[in-house]
Amino acid sequence: MDYIVKHVNTALDADHAIVHQLDLAPDSRTGKPVHTEIWFQPGNDTSRSITLDDSGNPVMGYLVTDTPTAITSIEIDYRARTWSRHV
Repeated sequence: MDYIVKHVNTALDADHAIVHQLDLAPDSRTGKPVHTEIWFQPGNDTSRSITLDDSGNPVMGYLVTDTPTAITSIEIDYRARTWSRHV
C-alpha cells in the first residue's frame, strides 16, 4: 500500500494541472448507478480512479500506467483491504 500512496502523493504534489472528474453511470450488469472519481493529468501516463458506494465510501480503486511498452494497473479492494498488481 505504501507504493500506491507514494505514487498518488507524488502525482498530487506535482506542479501541473490535474483533472478531477466525477462520473455517474449505470453498472453494465445490474443497471444500478455507479459513482466514480477519476484523476488524471493531461500528457501523463498514469491515472487513478475510485468507485464509491451510495454513501460515498471507496469500494474499488485503480491506478493505471499506460506506456508504449506496457500497461500496469494496481487494483485496490477497499472492503477486503487488499490490492493486486497486473502487468
